[in-house]
Amino acid sequence: MTMPFAGFKYPDSFNIGDHIQSLAAEQFIPSVTKRFNRDNLRHVKYSKPISLIMNGWFSHNPRNTFPPASNIIPIYWGLHLTNWNTTIDYLISSTATIDHLKLHSPIGCRDLYTHQKITSLGIESFYSKCLTLTFPKRKVKHSQKWIMIVDVPVPLPGFVESVSIRVSHQLSSDVSERDKFKQASQVLALYRDCASMVITSRLHCALPCIAMGIPVIFIGNPFDYRVSLISDLGLPIYQVPSSVYSYDGNLQRESLLGFWQSINWDPKVIDFESEKAKLIQRFTDHLSLMISKHQ
Repeated sequence: MTMPFAGFKYPDSFNIGDHIQSLAAEQFIPSVTKRFNRDNLRHVKYSKPISLIMNGWFSHNPRNTFPPASNIIPIYWGLHLTNWNTTIDYLISSTATIDHLKLHSPIGCRDLYTHQKITSLGIESFYSKCLTLTFPKRKVKHSQKWIMIVDVPVPLPGFVESVSIRVSHQLSSDVSERDKFKQASQVLALYRDCASMVITSRLHCALPCIAMGIPVIFIGNPFDYRVSLISDLGLPIYQVPSSVYSYDGNLQRESLLGFWQSINWDPKVIDFESEKAKLIQRFTDHLSLMISKHQ
């Protein structure tokens, strides 16, 4: 790989799930020469061709993101198009973006909905899953005795909370970009070295933990295509009922107990090693192919 690589930076994001996705992608490249704002790729000023693995959530500002600047050689893998804003509508209406995606196809998509949407525009695409599933499996240690509760919005049973550490992927707004990446690395090491199980609402907590061989309980919306990969891996998605909180914000214990009773508190490790090896091989082959097209 003689072409230099860029990486993302996320000045407007304080969710280290973004940085965890970058750490996953950067396992496969020699180094990061330059970091570009994920949400401002259209306006990047860089004098030479540079490759960029385009994995992740797009976009806070689609008009400033697509199509990326012409010197960026994008490697699309794990692309997720949000319906949270106008991203999909903009993509459909932007001839320049459609032409760009066709030029750099096939497009690897993190979820089946994004894959179907891209394909419907006449762009070759495939279901790639996510690179956060490629982190190495951990070694068993005596220190792995704590349940990690990560951004779960309700209390959990006493037998869980009493042996748990509560963690958040949300950072304060004064954290530097360098420290965001540092904290992302640290939280992955915390899960790897100390977790007996992880209970989380965060996709990029769950997927790395599955890759590392940690049992996972996932709390979320089973109808949200953003997290549909969880179901595709065979993991249940437990949804907190809206009735858990009353109109004035008070916990409704009966509803909370029903939610607790719906959960399997002894999940098994998902054996993902064989699929992980195939995923890594597919990605490295794709990476080499796409770079060779532009050299």
